[in-house]
Amino acid sequence: MFYFIGNTLGTQITGIESAQLKRLKLFAQFGEPAKLVTADRQMNRAETAVKYGLNASSYVNLLDFVCGIPFDYHARVTLASLGVASPHVRRRLSPNEVDYYDGNQLVETIYHKSLSEQVQLIRYYDAKGRYRIEEEFDSRGFVGVRRFYDENQQMTHRDYLSPAGRLCLRVFISNSRDSSIAAIQVFEPDGRLIQLSGEQTLRRYFFDKLNLTTERNVFVSDRTRKNGWALEHMTTNAFKLFHLHNVHAQNLRSDPASTRWNESYRQALNNLDLWQGGIVLTDQQLADVTRTLPRSKFFKVPAVVITQERLSAPHVSLKQRTPGKIVAVARIDRQKNLEELVQIIALIHQQRADVTLDIWGLVQDRDYQAKIEFLIQQLHLTQVVKMRGFSDNIGQAYDQAQLMILTSRVEGTVLALAEAQSHGVPVISYDFKYGPREFIIPGENGAIVPVGARQNAAELALTWLNDAATWQQYSEGAYRDSRRYDAETVFGYWRHVKTQSAIFYGKE
Repeated sequence: MFYFIGNTLGTQITGIESAQLKRLKLFAQFGEPAKLVTADRQMNRAETAVKYGLNASSYVNLLDFVCGIPFDYHARVTLASLGVASPHVRRRLSPNEVDYYDGNQLVETIYHKSLSEQVQLIRYYDAKGRYRIEEEFDSRGFVGVRRFYDENQQMTHRDYLSPAGRLCLRVFISNSRDSSIAAIQVFEPDGRLIQLSGEQTLRRYFFDKLNLTTERNVFVSDRTRKNGWALEHMTTNAFKLFHLHNVHAQNLRSDPASTRWNESYRQALNNLDLWQGGIVLTDQQLADVTRTLPRSKFFKVPAVVITQERLSAPHVSLKQRTPGKIVAVARIDRQKNLEELVQIIALIHQQRADVTLDIWGLVQDRDYQAKIEFLIQQLHLTQVVKMRGFSDNIGQAYDQAQLMILTSRVEGTVLALAEAQSHGVPVISYDFKYGPREFIIPGENGAIVPVGARQNAAELALTWLNDAATWQQYSEGAYRDSRRYDAETVFGYWRHVKTQSAIFYGKE
């Protein structure tokens, strides 16, 4: 079994979670068992997993595993099913809040969904009107967590429960303000009590238990900063790899052999003997890490998979696209260097009035978002540059675009670049590490310019926007070259990983 270790799966996801989900589909296509593993304790985790097409065969969560919660469990809990007597109810101004009184004494507040009336949270108050216990309901319809508060309404501990109400996990809080954990207790079904020191030892406990449910497992850590220590200190034998989704070190442009490790991977890179290897996404990064760490084992496995459906889709002509439309798909983060992208658009707009830029992506840095919005206003581009936010269907944006421009400082790879090319969008990119040299073939499907070469990028964009024949040539090249990342080719890299794991287990 392949286990892809993440942290959480939100309603809006980053490129890492997107890559995990596409990887699961790839493995399913070739009949290779694999599961996405999360360790979060969000009460809507199953609901979110369903949104992304996951089920009990492709998804496992720490809390569900420890508490024995069936993925497809469902119960309806409403005000009526709780037996709340109407004479004691006073509805607040909010349509989803109800107060329950005993005479003039506030006893509890119930929060529920406005339309379905499915209960989400109940707060219980003491005689002085302070809530002392809080019950939050799992979206599947049971009390998933019960929180306890002291007289100052500081949380003391949290109890996590099964649908039957069995206590399975207790988390003691040492500092309510930042939810620092003092200790964790696991209550096993056979009555045994497991005492743990904190979050990392809980994750290790989970990974060890999970490792015993299947054989010859491959653990691939996609979120190593959160899970690295726990995987390294497993007490059961497992083939473990960490995934480099970003640059592994700082200052790689000036020093390809830099050992100033990226903090997301520092734990693993400083403890390489506790792993069977690492995964990189591009040939360029493989060369750099091999030069820096010649005795370590690294595998190149592309994160991009272009489906047969996409490869077989009709090509979108220039006439079907929005004239002058440029697209960028990137989380709103300083690493993406979006201010230079906006400045490039300003240069293009001076020569072509109909040019527009749509920036799609999850906002991770609100201050940086404000900085970009202020720059857009300064350059009088409010009608030209739009920050569109996160999209579940980015393919529509690609099919409307004529160009993509990338100005990142660093990346592990650029999934959006490959996805755009599969929609026939030529790409102009800064020559950052890593990604552009992996996907762009200059003169065929795009262009690479030096980092900071805004004028060069603007001139190239104008040439392609103003010359239909040139644009068509690059668009067809983008469609054609996407076949390098079809499912069969990419899964071949994973077959090599599986072969290496078989060798590892064969030595036992």
